[in-house]
Amino acid sequence: MSKSCFGSNACVMSVWFVLATSITATCACAQQMTAAGPAANNVLETRLDKLLDAIESVQQQIAVSQKQIDALSLEVRDVRAQLGNGDGSARAAELNQAIAQLQEESEIQQAEIKQHDQSKVESGSKYPLKLSGMILFSSFMNSAAVNDVDQPVIALAQTANATNRSFSATMQQSIVGIEATGPHIWGAHSGGDLSMDFFSEQSTSAYAPAEGIARLRTAHAYLDWRHASLTALLDTPVVSPLQPTSLAYQAVAPLGWSGNLWVWTPQFIFKSDHPLGRGEAAIELGLAAPAVPGNLQSTTAQPTLASQEKRQLAYEARVSYTLGEGAHKSSLGASGYYNRQRYPYGQTVNAWAGTLDWHASLGRRAELSGEFYRGRGIGGLGGGTYRDYYYDIDSRHIEGLDAVGGWAQIKLRATRTLEANLAGGTGQSFASELRSVDPNTIGDSYSTLARNNTLFINVIYRPKAYLLFSAEYRDLLSAAATNASNKAQVVGLAAGYMF
Repeated sequence: MSKSCFGSNACVMSVWFVLATSITATCACAQQMTAAGPAANNVLETRLDKLLDAIESVQQQIAVSQKQIDALSLEVRDVRAQLGNGDGSARAAELNQAIAQLQEESEIQQAEIKQHDQSKVESGSKYPLKLSGMILFSSFMNSAAVNDVDQPVIALAQTANATNRSFSATMQQSIVGIEATGPHIWGAHSGGDLSMDFFSEQSTSAYAPAEGIARLRTAHAYLDWRHASLTALLDTPVVSPLQPTSLAYQAVAPLGWSGNLWVWTPQFIFKSDHPLGRGEAAIELGLAAPAVPGNLQSTTAQPTLASQEKRQLAYEARVSYTLGEGAHKSSLGASGYYNRQRYPYGQTVNAWAGTLDWHASLGRRAELSGEFYRGRGIGGLGGGTYRDYYYDIDSRHIEGLDAVGGWAQIKLRATRTLEANLAGGTGQSFASELRSVDPNTIGDSYSTLARNNTLFINVIYRPKAYLLFSAEYRDLLSAAATNASNKAQVVGLAAGYMF
């Protein structure tokens, strides 16, 4: 406290010194201006008035500071007197208790730090790894026959003398992910990540009805500059950057085979983005190795066309424009895809697709998003109805299967922890082309599938950042080229814990 008083007295002396210097300089200036004439005298009087006002203001501030100094001095004397008489023991006890509490909190924090150090993911390099994922329980009640009771996508024809309704519960959609941060190279950040689930296969026994095998879902390895990036990845194609929202559907895209080009595909992508107007423009160029969809078997005199001789890499491109950031982001993109597919005996199919995607923020509580595509031979991307091509019985030649589809979703946020999603989509192959297929090649429900429509609504509740619950209703309509159709209603429940 004495140091504070000394500092205040020094401040007061400094103020008086400045004022004295100013007055002396002003008086000297006044003597010069008096000799200059009446006009100079008027200027001098004005300056002296302003100086006197300033002096008065400083004096008032000094008086206030002096009162505060006196009050602090009295408080210091009172505290010293209490300590001298032993009356300050209560205050000292409070201080000791506070110190003990701080020490206890410090010990707890040190213990938590040690625990994190013991449980951290270690790697062979000095660069850190991050483990993340989600433990997901999902359950489905299906009103009719579907292609997969654990992840229903297609409604199948009813089977006579069989129970077509089903119930399932599984944790095979649980996800484990690893994210790595690498060194700086060529002025870019480097890193990578991958994610796996357990939906690859099922083995059944008397006591293990739903065992899963680990499956690689997505993977990325990237170099990221300020306005450009190079990425080698296994993920959804460039031409389909958006995905509908569903907690219950993780092993398959929420609107897979119903307008959503989703199949995880090996790719190599270059992306460049630059500010443009109030937003940001971006261009993406990529090479892809699309998957081979379901095979088409032939029992005629023609050779079996079970697989392609060779698939050269596909070409992808996308241009987009984005406004805003985060929850207020809106974007519009257009994409193109081309792949020359080669089959036995020199037959080829020119596969192509054109797509349009959009995402619009409708205020703080609503979003509208979706995609549309038109193409040919894009079953390997999830387009159409599981097929790239068909075998024309008249021409005895392979032809690319034309496809069209799309989806749209509206997201409504009731609160920070509660949201609802309403979405619908359709994936269609041209029925006229499927009707020309050799009847001998029809071997399952997918061979003549011409249209698959899906409509769903779900509610997702997130009481904590890492805890999620969801209920979903889904309506499936799958139609064949012969106009026969199958329907199914699905109720799904899901609970997830993210880590």
